[in-house]
Amino acid sequence: MGLKNYKMLLVFFVLTLFFQCLPGAGSGAARCKDMNTWNTDGDFSLPVFDSGVINEGGNSLAPWGSGSWGFAYATFKGSFDHVLTATRFKSSGWDVYLYGKDTHPGRAWGYARFVQGDIWGSGSGGPRQYYIPPPASLHNKRVLLNLDCIMDTAKLLTPNDSWIMAAVNIWLSGPGMPPGKDRLGRKPLVIDLYIYHESNMGNMVPQEDDLAFHVPIALKPAILGEKMTWSADITPQLTQAVQTNFTGLKHSGAARPQLADLKIYQLDFVLEMVNAEAAATIDNFNLEIRSDGP
Repeated sequence: MGLKNYKMLLVFFVLTLFFQCLPGAGSGAARCKDMNTWNTDGDFSLPVFDSGVINEGGNSLAPWGSGSWGFAYATFKGSFDHVLTATRFKSSGWDVYLYGKDTHPGRAWGYARFVQGDIWGSGSGGPRQYYIPPPASLHNKRVLLNLDCIMDTAKLLTPNDSWIMAAVNIWLSGPGMPPGKDRLGRKPLVIDLYIYHESNMGNMVPQEDDLAFHVPIALKPAILGEKMTWSADITPQLTQAVQTNFTGLKHSGAARPQLADLKIYQLDFVLEMVNAEAAATIDNFNLEIRSDGP
């Protein structure tokens, strides 16, 4: 190949990358994400999609394939997933919308979520079809969260037995965690970084169940109907979560896990409901993993 042809090919290659990285460039843009960003397609420049209202269902789907977001919906009680009363997921081409409604008796906690990563592995409903980034080590790392959100709907449907939470879920695990059912055979830690909570059945408190350790931590509260932005270093919140005083977090013969010992395995934006309905529109949802220091 002559020098002139080589230069023309190089220019073509650079221009191709440039146009793929422009907003609205579709799936090509996913390859041009910030190298520090753990997830992909955080700007939701995705093909238009509308699930329509799904009644009495529970599933995990990947309408944009294995290189992008999945969505999941169900109710859970104990170790079992069950159907959600109603849900809907939409992509406009520049943001996404999710809706969920639960009216099942017995406090069957319902959820609707956009998700990347996989904390459970093949032991929970078969292989995932959406994007699963390599687990991200938190050793000498800082974690930055970016999110735009409009909390569109929040309705409690009973006078004393209803609950709504909108949150960013970050799932952590490592070999030093107690035995459990995640992909490492451990019990993971999930941090609910919540931006909206409304309830007439109790407050947000840390709790342990048979699947995970749950730590709720409040971020700036969303205001219904207003577009708001969250952009912050959440490393202190993750450290706080790991230091929560769970009796079962330290198991016999092992040191208590520290943040540096853990990795991020899954990222969600979730609506959680009990006898309630909720909806949100989200955009610019990214988790950045950066080296500690200047």
